[in-house]
Amino acid sequence: MLPRPRQLDVEHVGAFSRVRLEAYDRLVVCRLASLIALVGASLAVAVGCGGASSSPQQADRHGGTPAHSPAAGFDPALASRLQKTLDRVREQQEIPGAAAAVVSPGEGVWTGTSGEADTRTHRPVTDHTLFAAGSITKTFVAALMLKLVERDLLDLDEHLSRWVPEFPNSRLITLRQLLNHTSGTENFTDRTAFGEAQASNPNAVWSPERTLRYAQHPDSEPGKDWDYSNTNYILAGLVIKRATRSTVAHELHRRLLRRPEFGRILLQGDERPRGSVAVGYQDLDGDSDLERTPNNGYVPSMPEATAAWTAGGMLASAEDLARAGDGIFRGSLLTDASRHEMSRFIRTRTREPPEYGLGLARVDLGGEQVWAHNGDIFGFHADLAYMPKRHVTIAALNNYQQQALGQEALIDALISDVSEHQP
Repeated sequence: MLPRPRQLDVEHVGAFSRVRLEAYDRLVVCRLASLIALVGASLAVAVGCGGASSSPQQADRHGGTPAHSPAAGFDPALASRLQKTLDRVREQQEIPGAAAAVVSPGEGVWTGTSGEADTRTHRPVTDHTLFAAGSITKTFVAALMLKLVERDLLDLDEHLSRWVPEFPNSRLITLRQLLNHTSGTENFTDRTAFGEAQASNPNAVWSPERTLRYAQHPDSEPGKDWDYSNTNYILAGLVIKRATRSTVAHELHRRLLRRPEFGRILLQGDERPRGSVAVGYQDLDGDSDLERTPNNGYVPSMPEATAAWTAGGMLASAEDLARAGDGIFRGSLLTDASRHEMSRFIRTRTREPPEYGLGLARVDLGGEQVWAHNGDIFGFHADLAYMPKRHVTIAALNNYQQQALGQEALIDALISDVSEHQP
């Protein structure tokens, strides 16, 4: 569906093992700039959220809302088939843990889980488990900006200079160009210096202003080319923050994803993880042993999550993510006018995705054209897809970021299941 990360290399520095991503392709949320893992007993148990076993009861106390059971009207045969698909794909791809959810009008919500959120403690994935959603964050940041447009606080065609005048080319870049990636901004995650800065302090909290220091040289003239850039959504976050004089997380929950209905969605950088959070995994050095995320206060790590912020810092459970997507794509979270703006797809200069709207791509998955976005951040892969012909929304989350094609196998198969059930 979307480009994959390229090869990785590992270099050893003293008592530390520094794992660094050589390069990321365009539609990956946040470059794995670094993962510094202590060698020895200090990481026998991961620090912070997600590193220790947590019971479902603990997740309930901290998650903000009890798990939603599948609606009584959801077709039992389809539910059984979806669960079998989830188990089969997870096992075939050797993914430690996964969760998926399907929202279907007239049937309700199906949620499935499979495998382990933490292989060290054998803590299972539950309906409550939070996964890093990566660049799917962009879909919700775009929707939040559209909510502000609905309230006449913003205009998609106004210039960035009104809100972030200090950024290069801000007098020429419109808010619409930020959201559809035609702004020409430099992608900070492509900068070697960004990776080196993150590697220098694995416990640093990054501000958006610090992140933007690594995106000071425009790649092209605004409006000339389509080029995926995480920088665009850090800028969008600053616009929201300055226009509302609040945090993006506060506005997200106030205007779009109200609690307790969406209690298992949060935005890192503004919020800290709480409740049961998955540990992420990736085979960085090709030895078949999976490295685990440190989850040191944030997921996958403090610098990764806070630098990603409004470009990729979201955590979510599968069900809350699917229901939130349904509310945006089909339901009442946006007006019809905002939904129209979001789905004004333009041709890209890449094969994947072939078309992009505002925080949303139009692609073919599972034999059907869908509106979708994926997310990759160290140790995690996520997919959110909406089937316009059937008005069905599907979320698929897992805690294994592969360095190969085929990460969309799960969302592909789930879409196929729904299509065959609703011919």
